[in-house]
Amino acid sequence: DQAGLVLLVCSYKIEQLFELLGWGPGKCRVCEEDVEASLALFADELPLAIRFRAFPAFSLNHPEAMVDGAFAPDLHIVHLKGLWWRAVLNQGLLNRDATRSPNWHRDALALQRLVSETWQMALPPDIREAPKFPVQLFDTWPKMRAVSSPPGR
Repeated sequence: DQAGLVLLVCSYKIEQLFELLGWGPGKCRVCEEDVEASLALFADELPLAIRFRAFPAFSLNHPEAMVDGAFAPDLHIVHLKGLWWRAVLNQGLLNRDATRSPNWHRDALALQRLVSETWQMALPPDIREAPKFPVQLFDTWPKMRAVSSPPGR
């Protein structure tokens, strides 16, 4: 669990957290170099040395809404999460509202379609699902005009 890993990284010395974990370039030491922690739960026990190296969060779980819908060059994993993506993946429904727009997910939608179609073609024809594209677009925010990037960007 994440809290347990954080405690291990700082060797249960929480005053060290601010120098080990942070957000942004140069702020997360464990994201930029190996950090050695020691685990000693009992006073008479020899400490066990553990080395940690973290990946910056932006390279593992990219924010869902991306400027112009394009992936950053250092993106490694796209995590399609939440109710919006469940509607897209399970029902083929796109919803545009104040906090979501298909424009902000252009690369993620294209990647999901490519992976889904590739998977379906690998299956025997008798068990393939019917394609869920094209999708239906529902605009639940009528005052919204053409927007090219998420609010606040």
